[in-house]
Amino acid sequence: MQSVTEIETGSISIVIKGLRNTTGQLGVALFTSKHGFPDNTEHAVAKTLKQISCTDEEVHFKDIPYGTYAVSVLHDDNCNGKMDKTFVGIPEKGFGVSNNPKIRYGPPDFLESMFTLHADNVDLIITMNYL
Repeated sequence: MQSVTEIETGSISIVIKGLRNTTGQLGVALFTSKHGFPDNTEHAVAKTLKQISCTDEEVHFKDIPYGTYAVSVLHDDNCNGKMDKTFVGIPEKGFGVSNNPKIRYGPPDFLESMFTLHADNVDLIITMNYL
């Protein structure tokens, strides 16, 4: 009889700081690759929506297999489920990603946002950006 190898899992705890206000909802998505990152949540391996109640919020993902991930956060103030942008592509909503990379032209890159889950829990702090 062959033994079954258990997949090691952990939790990702995320503190989101600097929300401009408590209007709307917070969308948080967990990605394993650059495919879809940061704003196409159809490619996320886990995601959650949370009503905003204060300017610093917490979100937890549990039972996540050990591996490499990146997190994106959207302050969806009008609850339409998408990142609204100006006609030249500038985000009109607040956003943030893991590791808080410096915002340049275009969306944050998966490689500069990735982290490794290889213990019981990873704690992240993501600071929101409003352009």
